[in-house]
Amino acid sequence: MIVIPVYKTIIMSDATLFFQIEQLRKASGGKGVSVNEKVVLIVAKDKESSIDFKDDGFYPIGLSGIITDLNHHGYATIRTQYRVNLENVFVQPDRTIQLVVSKRNDVQDLPEDIEAEKLKDLKSEMKRFSDGFEFADSAKLMIEQIDSIGAAACVMSYIITNSNEECYAILSEDSVRKRTGMVEKMLYEYMEVGRIAKEAMTSQQREYQQQYREAAIKRQMEHLQKELDEMHP
Repeated sequence: MIVIPVYKTIIMSDATLFFQIEQLRKASGGKGVSVNEKVVLIVAKDKESSIDFKDDGFYPIGLSGIITDLNHHGYATIRTQYRVNLENVFVQPDRTIQLVVSKRNDVQDLPEDIEAEKLKDLKSEMKRFSDGFEFADSAKLMIEQIDSIGAAACVMSYIITNSNEECYAILSEDSVRKRTGMVEKMLYEYMEVGRIAKEAMTSQQREYQQQYREAAIKRQMEHLQKELDEMHP
């Protein structure tokens, strides 16, 4: 089992994450990394290098997963599974981390059909949000592959600047309904702010263009007036 510390990263069950193979190799103490190997993601309380990690430097809930692929670009694909309680954390002299964990159960208080509808609505909004960007087509293909609310949150984690505490709060919430609501609020708010910023920029560009046109017309009229004055002194 490889223990991977993370910081300011949203991690949730039923999501696909990508890590550099070299990062996993370091986390394993230089050992090999293989497909089907189990991993546990744990959230560091502070952004520290592995040299400074301490046994009590991590939040008490982590996330299990399994390595499903190692590609020739140097990245490992990890499919996350279920949350775990960190019963004991031991930072070894070689800076690797050993754990004693137990499975942490979710409170299944969100019907599957409602969760599926929420995911459908969220993906539709994410596609609309991507319109107008240079990478829109690629983004829509990626969004189409999202198969859970957790996966949507993890995908957006790379561009959303949440605090470490906010990211961990999502992971630590036992209620599936409340956790889903937290993700929805975070993602919809981010997209709305982005949309407003984009509209403001477009409006400002139109205003600048109008100012440039007015200035150009004014200069042209001044030039014509000067020519008329020279023709009729």
